[in-house]
Amino acid sequence: MDLLDALSSNLTARSPAELSLNPLFRRTHNSLYDGIQMLGVPAATAVDEATFRQPVTQLISATVPPPERRKFWLFGVDVTPAPRPYARTLADRTFVYHPNPIGANKPITVGHAYSVVAALPEKATRDTPPWVVPLTTERVASTQTACLQQAGCAGRRGPNATLAE
Repeated sequence: MDLLDALSSNLTARSPAELSLNPLFRRTHNSLYDGIQMLGVPAATAVDEATFRQPVTQLISATVPPPERRKFWLFGVDVTPAPRPYARTLADRTFVYHPNPIGANKPITVGHAYSVVAALPEKATRDTPPWVVPLTTERVASTQTACLQQAGCAGRRGPNATLAE
């Protein structure tokens, strides 16, 4: 909670180390980094990831109303670039699409790409604004193409999968 208090009350911190100087953060500098690292999903095995992901996906999918006019769930899939041109020590950087305002330059930069799968629920009425429910976000490794990543994600769900699977 101290980290959330420090984040929400600090407008000038430019790094985690500066957050630890906030008077609302009553712990040590090391515990700040430990807290940030503990937020991630343990990646020891695929079983651990699946064990974590399934209840979260079930919780998220409970917010999506079942289709009424369609006989199927509709999903949107996209790959979004995350430019990181100055992160020289970042592992597995690759060339990603990035629009460039200079006409002669190619529309690429260095960074990561992320594959996003989202449920696209039906609109309740014609005037209801459309909305999406993000289900998974995975980084596309430099050894894969975006299509392979998305096909793998769809393949894990299976052709007759329900939303909560």
